Amino acid sequence: WKSDSPKGFLGGVATENYVYALYSGQIGKNKAIANEVYVFDWEGRAVKKVILDRWGICISVDSNDERLCLMTKETDGGEERYHYYCYQLN
Repeated sequence: WKSDSPKGFLGGVATENYVYALYSGQIGKNKAIANEVYVFDWEGRAVKKVILDRWGICISVDSNDERLCLMTKETDGGEERYHYYCYQLN
C-alpha cells in the first residue's frame, strides 16, 4: 500500500436482503471517508449505487432496508464530534 493509492471499501453492513458497502475512491492515507454506497444482493450482483450528500466514516441500515444512516466525524480545535445522518432508501 502506498500513500497515493486510492481507498476502496471502508466497511459495510448486511440485512436479510442486501449487503451495503461504503466506498471511497479518495487518494491519500488521511482520506478514510466516503459518500458512495454500493448495494449488492446475496448473489453478489450490484443492485444500486447511492451517492450521499455528505462524507462519512461508517454506515448502518435498518432491518427493513428503508433507512441508511451515515456517521460523520469532524475535528474542531482538537475536539472530535460525530454526527449521524439518515436517508430514505425507497
